Amino acid sequence: MASTSKQNNLRQELSEMTFEEIQCLRDKIGTKLCNKVLFEAKPERNLKNFHRENKNRPREESSKKQVSRFREVIPIKAKANRDPRFGDLSGTYDDKLFRKSYYFVKDMKNNEKKELKIAYKKETDPEKKQELKLLINKYENQERSEKRKIEKSVKKAEAQREQKEQLKKGQKPFYRTKSMSHKQELVEKYKELQKGNKLDKYLIRKRKKLLQKERKNEINV
Repeated sequence: MASTSKQNNLRQELSEMTFEEIQCLRDKIGTKLCNKVLFEAKPERNLKNFHRENKNRPREESSKKQVSRFREVIPIKAKANRDPRFGDLSGTYDDKLFRKSYYFVKDMKNNEKKELKIAYKKETDPEKKQELKLLINKYENQERSEKRKIEKSVKKAEAQREQKEQLKKGQKPFYRTKSMSHKQELVEKYKELQKGNKLDKYLIRKRKKLLQKERKNEINV
C-alpha cells in the first residue's frame, strides 16, 4: 500500500511538471525508470480462468494477442449436398407421367422443325443451308429415339402383364433376359431400316466405326 501511494504521489508530481522538466528528469534517472512510474500497466486479469456471465456474450481477448485474419464470428452450419436423383425427398421417377406432364415440349419441337424446314427451302447460302439440315436431322433423330423408348416401355408393360396372367393361372411365367431383349431390338431395328431403305447406309456407318475402333486399338498397342 505504501509503495502504491508513493507511486501515485510521484505521478501527481510528474503530471504538474512541464514537458521540458520531465525530459530533464528522464535524462537524470533514466528512461526505463521514468516510464515505469508514468505508464506502469495494471495487472491483467487471468483470462483463462475468466467466466462470462452470459455464454452468448463475446469472449474477451487480450489486446496483446494478435487477432487472426480468418476468425469465425458467427458459427455457420455446413450445408449438406443432396443429389435429387437419389434422394427420397424428390420422389420416384415415372417415365409415363413425365411424358404426359411435358407433352407440350414435343409440340414445341415439332413447330421448330417445321420452321427449320421452311427456312431450309428458302435459304440460298450453302453453308447456312447445311447448318439448317444438321438441325433438322438432330430433331428427327430425337423423335426416332423417343419413339423407340416409348415402344420399349410399351413392350415391357405388355410382358409384365403377361407374366402376371401366367402367375394367376398357376403357370410358370417366362422372363426375358437382357441378351434376348437386345437381340429382339436389333431384329426390329433391322426390319425398320429395311422398310425405309436405310439399311445400306447404316451398315456403312457401322463398318466405319468398327474400322476407327480397330485403328485406335492398333495405335494404343
